[in-house]
Amino acid sequence: MKKRKHLFLIIIFLAAILYLAPVHAFPAKDFDQSKYHNYAELTKILKGFQSKYSNLAKLHSLGKSVNGKDLWLLEVTNHKKGKAAEKPALFINGGLRGNEVVTTEVCLYTAKYLLDNYNKMDDVKKLLDSRTFYIVPAVNPDACDFTVKNPQYKINKLDARFMSEVNAKKGEKGEYKLMIEGIDNDKDEKYNEDGVGGVDLNHNFPSGWKMNYEQAGAGMYPGSEPESEALMRFLIDHPNVTFVVAFQSGEGKLYRPFDHLADKEIPSLDQKVYEKIGEKYKELTGLPLTHGFPEKPKKASGPNRGKVETKSAPQTSSDLRQRATARRERSTKQKVTQKKKPIEYGTFLDWAYKDYNVYSFCPSVWTLPREYKSDPDTTKKGLEDKLAWLKFFEKEWGGKGFVPWKKYKHPQLGEVEIGGWSCFYKKNPPAGDRLKKLCKDNAKFCVELAEMTPRLEIKEIEINPIQVLSDVTKAKSSSDADGTIKISQGSKKITGKAVIAEIKIKVENTGNLGSRTALGKKTRYSHQQPRSVLVSLEEKNGKMEILSIPRILRLGVIEGTETKDLVKTSEETETRNQPQGRQEQRQQREQKKKEDEDEPNIKSGKWLVKIEGGSAELIFRVKSEKAGTLVKKVRVEL
Repeated sequence: MKKRKHLFLIIIFLAAILYLAPVHAFPAKDFDQSKYHNYAELTKILKGFQSKYSNLAKLHSLGKSVNGKDLWLLEVTNHKKGKAAEKPALFINGGLRGNEVVTTEVCLYTAKYLLDNYNKMDDVKKLLDSRTFYIVPAVNPDACDFTVKNPQYKINKLDARFMSEVNAKKGEKGEYKLMIEGIDNDKDEKYNEDGVGGVDLNHNFPSGWKMNYEQAGAGMYPGSEPESEALMRFLIDHPNVTFVVAFQSGEGKLYRPFDHLADKEIPSLDQKVYEKIGEKYKELTGLPLTHGFPEKPKKASGPNRGKVETKSAPQTSSDLRQRATARRERSTKQKVTQKKKPIEYGTFLDWAYKDYNVYSFCPSVWTLPREYKSDPDTTKKGLEDKLAWLKFFEKEWGGKGFVPWKKYKHPQLGEVEIGGWSCFYKKNPPAGDRLKKLCKDNAKFCVELAEMTPRLEIKEIEINPIQVLSDVTKAKSSSDADGTIKISQGSKKITGKAVIAEIKIKVENTGNLGSRTALGKKTRYSHQQPRSVLVSLEEKNGKMEILSIPRILRLGVIEGTETKDLVKTSEETETRNQPQGRQEQRQQREQKKKEDEDEPNIKSGKWLVKIEGGSAELIFRVKSEKAGTLVKKVRVEL
């Protein structure tokens, strides 16, 4: 009897196995989650969004893929309420791995949710007026299109040995899909693995990058692929991004950094922020927060650690055999539980947090539904798990997901059998209700993340006159209901004279998070280290002169309403751990600091200025890479 060789190869797919739906054109208003969309349909949907919502959506191409497809980015914000690049932004992407096409659908649904509800929901309207969403539905459009694309070939009528491409405009339907490779072309003993470029884009980023012999699919060098380079180039050119959400599928968890470093490399403040956001994601989706780096197994501890068990009674040979058997069983169990998850290098998740200095998440949005698992809290990968998948495929995929084994004569291996699992059906839920709910839950998560971004407001402006030039009488300032500040000497107006005054400004961060991650504060030489919050002052008619230095105030990092308490706790802990002399110096600095600010989410600064007589219009401009740009005009009358 010949030994059966199981190869996960399928040279051509019959339409009956992977048929999804015919290609057809449709406007954006008809877009729904009843199917998966190929690249042509994706392009039409995005262009439809731009056409229908011209004030809210702009479509850009980040560059070209290996096969020349546009890498589409949809910019969603109210462009009449300020420039997109001057608002805090959320970056969302899908399709980093080609067979996880559900992630593309999540991105499309999020864009549709925002655009359709701008005039229906006050929260969405307020969000798009003050924030920006950058949405890239398919980072790897070549592989995504290949996964979803319908059969496009049929047997040639003139000669059955040839395949002909169907004409969709004439209503022709394909019967076959042509695969890239079906044998071991490169003699590396791997079959059907040499796709376009042969690179896993999620291992092609600089953070912790390793060469191919250490990390499969890493590419020739970090950013060697046009898709990963375009992604990094855009983010570096847009420092207003505060969150990166890279959707993936297959695990059913929310991943945070790091994939290649231990948790000790993450500051405690950032860990607490991740935990808080993880709780919100679990509340919305039921999926837990985790990280990719494998944890070391805990060592045994306790008073009996290292002690040898003894018995008072003599031990028989039977006792010794039983104890030896028990030790072997414990050793086997220990080896199973201590099996480490492989470390992943060069991931987009790690680059976004470590090098780009923003909070990054990787929601792995889909896995086997809990109701199909015999024990929903376990992660078994044995026969029980496989049977659960088969049950799911039979009930919800109509039997798809597992291709029955069939004999085939392979040109290199001889007689083999072809069949097995189809990764598409494990990575993507059935189009319909499950897909709609999954997309809706993750769109809400993106909206809540955007609401947490830092947002600056001018809390207070004070103008304190110090001296009226050529006059010893003191001047006072008062404010009208319309915000105009008047400077006078008692009941007399100051005319034809100049005033020396101190202008004080307080800036508050009303967003949940600070204007920089805790890791970003520690990273001095990062190419994308967010700069300090800057405040400038000018007068358009030339009636004001700044006498003090610096003319542009640097307020440093301004914490958010959620992180300010965490910062206080960490500072108190740091102070207690310092020597007595350093504690006193620090307390003195803190006391001086509190004279100008009440909370970590409020920072203040001041100028010494000379204002000419008459009226002047002062323009205050607050700028932060992560918290946006704010402009306020104040009229001053002398």
